[in-house]
Amino acid sequence: MRKVLTLAAASLLLTACSYDRQLGCTLDKLHLNGDVRQVETLVETAVPMTEMLADMYDPAHALTTMCGNVSLTFDRNGNIRQYEGYGIDGDRLFRVRSFPSANERTLLPAVVGMPSASSWDDVSMTKDDSGRVVGARYVTDGHPVWTMKMEYDDDGLVSSIVKRYDEMTVMVGQTVVEQTDTTRFIYSDYDSQHNWTRATILYTGIQPRHNDTCRVIRRITYDGEKPAGALHDRLREPRPAESFATCPFETVRLAEYGTMQVPSFMRISEDDRQEANRASGGQADYLCAFTYKDESAYASIIVYTTSDETFPDLDALTESDLTFDPEADRQLQDAMSRQMDKAGMRLLKWMHYSLPVIGQHRAMAYRMYRYGQGSPIPVIVECHVRRVSPDRTMTVLCSYQCNRPDLFSSAFRHTLNSVTTD
Repeated sequence: MRKVLTLAAASLLLTACSYDRQLGCTLDKLHLNGDVRQVETLVETAVPMTEMLADMYDPAHALTTMCGNVSLTFDRNGNIRQYEGYGIDGDRLFRVRSFPSANERTLLPAVVGMPSASSWDDVSMTKDDSGRVVGARYVTDGHPVWTMKMEYDDDGLVSSIVKRYDEMTVMVGQTVVEQTDTTRFIYSDYDSQHNWTRATILYTGIQPRHNDTCRVIRRITYDGEKPAGALHDRLREPRPAESFATCPFETVRLAEYGTMQVPSFMRISEDDRQEANRASGGQADYLCAFTYKDESAYASIIVYTTSDETFPDLDALTESDLTFDPEADRQLQDAMSRQMDKAGMRLLKWMHYSLPVIGQHRAMAYRMYRYGQGSPIPVIVECHVRRVSPDRTMTVLCSYQCNRPDLFSSAFRHTLNSVTTD
């Protein structure tokens, strides 16, 4: 009898834990087939996609398996249980475990494989003679947001989706960011459940510098399968070598304070430098800017000095002083965020401060991502500040579009280490 009861209990337990996907569940909204337990995506790009999504949308209200480094887990009914997002450095940005009802329209569907039926009253769809969705128009509060067109392959799977925006700008906080004009999603691989596993995203912007391409890897774990290692761990792997690592440099004068070597391709004429200096209100002692390949990438170096008798002598710091201070880092981040808000810019991701030795002297350094003015592609900003006299500090500010780090980061590292003072 005990054996019979044990078998019965095991049978009940197995039944209770079996997958029972419900109609209208989150998987339906995300257009995922099968008994899915986990979905992970990894975007092969330097653009901080996850940071951008988390900045513009509440993660609890905007689930997407298309862009960003994310991990979604589902319960046995196919509804979302946990949603995690990871930054370009592999660190977790958010974890969400509470979501709106599946009936609420605040849950944004992933733009892949629109089903033949939808409960969304703000999406109008066009179908072909076979009943497949070939077009969709998204409307919010009576205003069109974007239109999408679907293309299918010979097997009936969605091969690409073209998404065209009706509005060319979007507000991010107090900043107006120009949208890409058209986004094309191309799907190259599918699994046995006809869910895509690889995609390429092509962004066509209003201007050439807004164009960008990234690849997405998606891994889906189904009920009964053993989960593999976290996909986002790949974000911590070393990046490819930079192409400007051995470019020529020229020495330039930093007013009366010293010299610096700048990449030859970035140097501007003395007349242009003085004009840029006047445009900046006389704050910059040296400024050089560079556009690459028909303005498809942008980089700049700005050097300026500031009267400041309170800035510490960083060369005199002891070993204990060099220990990272989380509270000081938070205060520096808050101050930078407020300063950028006043300038009409938006801090996207703070990469913490450090105290490196630059040009044989220790400096206060910080790295961050921010939105560029009038561009949907964020900018990497690297700032180094150190004292050059008892009452003055020097700041070297390097910035470049983060979709092209391979072009500029090594060159900027050389420039920073070349700074000398008289």
